[in-house]
Amino acid sequence: MEPLIPPAAIFFIGALLIPLFKGTVKKIFILIVPLVSILHMFSIGQYVGWRHEFLDFELILIYADRLSLFMGSIFVIMALLVTIYNLNLKKDSDHMVSFIYMGCALGVVFAGDLFTFIIFRKILPVASVILIFLKRDEKSLNAGYRYFLMHIIGSSILLAGIIANYMHTGSISMNIMGASFYELIPMIIIIGIGFKAAFIPVHTWLPDSYPSAHFGTSVILSVFSTKVAIYALARLVPGAEVLAYMGALMAIYGVTFALIQNDIRKSLSYIIISSVGFMVAGIGIGTPLSIDGGLLHSVNSMLYMSLLFMSAGAIIYQINKQKFTELGSVSKLMPITTICTIIALLSLAGMPLFNGFISKSIIYEAAYFNEIIYLTLKISSFATFLFIFKFIYFVFLRHKWDLNPHDERKAFDSISHTMAIPMIFIAFLCILIGIYPNIITNYLPNYSEFKFSFDKMMGSFYILTMGGIAFIFNGKIFKKNLFIPRKINAIDFDYLYINLAHVFIWICKNPVVLFSVFVDLFYAKLASIFTWICKNPVVFFSAFIDMLFIKIASTFTWFCKNPVMIFSIFIDLLYVKITSVFIWFCKVPMSFFNIKVNLKPLKKEHIFKDKVSKFIKAFESKKAFKIKNIYGMDLCSINIEQFSM
Repeated sequence: MEPLIPPAAIFFIGALLIPLFKGTVKKIFILIVPLVSILHMFSIGQYVGWRHEFLDFELILIYADRLSLFMGSIFVIMALLVTIYNLNLKKDSDHMVSFIYMGCALGVVFAGDLFTFIIFRKILPVASVILIFLKRDEKSLNAGYRYFLMHIIGSSILLAGIIANYMHTGSISMNIMGASFYELIPMIIIIGIGFKAAFIPVHTWLPDSYPSAHFGTSVILSVFSTKVAIYALARLVPGAEVLAYMGALMAIYGVTFALIQNDIRKSLSYIIISSVGFMVAGIGIGTPLSIDGGLLHSVNSMLYMSLLFMSAGAIIYQINKQKFTELGSVSKLMPITTICTIIALLSLAGMPLFNGFISKSIIYEAAYFNEIIYLTLKISSFATFLFIFKFIYFVFLRHKWDLNPHDERKAFDSISHTMAIPMIFIAFLCILIGIYPNIITNYLPNYSEFKFSFDKMMGSFYILTMGGIAFIFNGKIFKKNLFIPRKINAIDFDYLYINLAHVFIWICKNPVVLFSVFVDLFYAKLASIFTWICKNPVVFFSAFIDMLFIKIASTFTWFCKNPVMIFSIFIDLLYVKITSVFIWFCKVPMSFFNIKVNLKPLKKEHIFKDKVSKFIKAFESKKAFKIKNIYGMDLCSINIEQFSM
C-alpha cells in the first residue's frame, strides 16, 4: 500500500498542532500522534516512494526495506511508550521538540538517498540540544553546548565523506556506498557516524549530557540517539573490520567506567556505551548472523535501557536523589520501580529468559572465530554482572533509612500512572522476547534464527556465578571493597577536551593581546638598548673597539697556533683553483677561439704573406730555436689558418 505521507511527517505535523490544544484534549492529542504513526508504519510494507527531483538529484523520502521497517517499527513503538512516560510535562515546548526529534530519527531510517539522510542527520543534534536546554539550569546548558559541539564536528566529517563519495561515484544513492569507493571514504564515513555512536574517545558527550538533562529527556535520548547511528552503520558500512574492534573496546570501556561512577544516570550512560559496543561489533564482523545480532541487540537495548532510565527518573522524581552514596532501601519505597529495574538489569546482563540473552548469544556465536573480540565481549559481560550486583545492592537493598509505614505508603502512592504503565509494559516485553524470541527474530533483515541450547544458558549462569563471587568476596581478596560508591566521579576524556577547549577559547579571544604583548616587549628592549647607547656613547664606542680587537686578537692567536693547518688549507685551495682553471682551459678554448694548427706546408695565399714574414723574423732567435728543439717542429711551417670566435 502506498503511504500518503512519510513516517517522519506525522511527528512534524503533530509538533506544529500541539499549541492549538489545551488541558486533557492536548494530552489525548499527544497520545494520538504516536498511535497514528504506529498504524501508518504497519501499513507501509516494503516500498520505495515519495521521489522528488532537486538540483538534478532524485530525493527519496521513503525507502522501506526490511532493515528500515525493522528499525522504524521499534522506533514508533518506543515513541508511544516514551510519550506516555513524559505525558505530565506541562510545557508545550517539551512535547514539540520531542516529536521533532522522533520525526528526524524516522527521517534518517527511511531516507533513500544521502542528501535526505544528511539533512535529517543534521537536524537531529539540534533537536537533541534543545531538549537538553529545556531543563534550564547551568549544568544542562553547559552540557548542551558540549553535546552540540561534538555532534557538529561529527556531522561535518560525515558530510565530507558523503561529498567525497559523490565526487567519486557521481551518485547519492544509499546502495552504492558499501562496495565501490576508496578505502579512505568509508573511514571518513565511519568517523563521522562514530561521534553519534559514542566511539572511544569521542563518547564523552553521552555521559556528560544524559545525567544533566531532565530525566524525561534522558529516556528519549537513550532510545533514539545512538540507535540512529547503529542503523547508519548497518546501512552504509556493514562489515568494516575496524568496527568489530571498536565495538569490543566500547563494550569493555563502558562497563569499566560504569562501575566507578557515583551518579546512577551517569553510570547508566556508560552502560549504554558498553551495549552499543556489542551492536557495533556485530555490524563490524559483517556476517548476516552478526549484523542481525547487532540490530536485534539495538532493539533489546532500547527496551532495557529505556526502562533503566525510566526507573532512574522515577527515583529522582520520588526521592530527588541520584547518587549511589545517597541511595538505599529504595525497594521499600518503590516496589514497582524495584521489580522493573531488576528485570531491566537482568536483560542487560544477558540472563536466560530475558531479551538481552537472545541478542548477546547471537553476537557471541558470530564472534566465536575471532578470539580477541570474543574474549573481550565475554569479559565485558562478566563486568556487567558486577555492575548489576552493585546497582541492585546499593540502590535497592542496602539499609539506608528507617521508614515508617506512612512514609512508605505515601511514596508508593505518589508514583504516577503515566510513569508506571510504560515501565511495566517494557518489563513485560523484556521477558516476552526472552521466552519467545521468534516474535522479533522473524522480522530481522537477514532472516536469522535463534535456538535455545543448554551450553548457551549454562555459559550465562557461569558468568553470573563468577560475578556474584567476585562482588561478595572482593573486599577480602583486595582488603578493600572495590565496588563501594565513591563521592568523586572518575575523570574521562572530557577532562582533556574541556581544558583544551579553554585554551583554544582563550587564544581565540586574545590574539591581538598576545601579538601586542610580543611587540611591546620587542620594542621596549630596543628602546632600552638605544637609550643606553645615547647615555653612554664613549662606553659604547669603547666596548665596540674592545670587542673588535678581541675578535682580531682571537683570530690572530688562532692563526699563530695553527700555522701548519693554515698553510695546508692555503695549498689545498690553490691546487683546487689551478685544477679548475686547467679543466676550464681543456673544455673552453676550442669552442671560444676554434684555433687549428697543422704541420702541412704553408699555403701561398697572398693575403697572409706579410704576416707570416713578420712572424718568422720575430722568432729568428735562440728562444725560437729552443722552442723549435723542444717541440721538434719547424716554426716556419706553422700555418695559422684563422683566428675566429
